[in-house]
Amino acid sequence: MVIRTHISIALGYPATMPIEFEVKVVEVGNSLRVAIPVEILRATGIQKGDTLLMTTTDSEILIRKPASATVKKKRG
Repeated sequence: MVIRTHISIALGYPATMPIEFEVKVVEVGNSLRVAIPVEILRATGIQKGDTLLMTTTDSEILIRKPASATVKKKRG
């Protein structure tokens, strides 16, 4: 199943660049997962182990990096 949805990435600085991909929702165990394309990872600086905040409004999902002072990275 392919679900086309708009995924907005808040870069945390004024110059934002809209990036849109069609991604596949896959089942892993009892959960559903979506992979973040490498182009978005590079553009946002998201790395393995980072903590992200997710917000939904109607049919949109906003994924953003929190301010470093509010959420600590988990290492493990």
